[in-house]
Amino acid sequence: MKKIFKVQFFAILLALFAFTFTSCNNDDDDEPQVTMRTYSLVDAGNNLGLSGTATFERTANNGTRVTLSVPNAPGVHPAHIHDGSITSPGGIAFMLTDVVNGMSVTEIPASSGTTFDQMLTYNGYINVHLSADELETIVVHTNIGSNE
Repeated sequence: MKKIFKVQFFAILLALFAFTFTSCNNDDDDEPQVTMRTYSLVDAGNNLGLSGTATFERTANNGTRVTLSVPNAPGVHPAHIHDGSITSPGGIAFMLTDVVNGMSVTEIPASSGTTFDQMLTYNGYINVHLSADELETIVVHTNIGSNE
């Protein structure tokens, strides 16, 4: 009887030991996910006195919602995310919805090849242009991702 009790005792002890180690794994799931990042859009040196924000938000499918806010910017202003940086410019990587009367919202799906997490480290910058006819005139801009 004592032998059966010892076997049962050690079996229970072994089960508790195994449960403790399998339930206490070191998952990264406990780390909070970044869901939003905001950048300051600054005057691009044209003395127009404009500034604003570019906010990147994680969407449900791990894409990125880019919201541009440029108060006091009347009219329509094309906007893009470019490769490179303000000081080392590159081509257009993502077309953004035009800034109309100070606001723009664009959804960049993860299926485009760039997830929200990748956008946070993207080698890029944002330009907001004066108009479709005057793309060479940049109203506001900011470095993003790895250029921050």
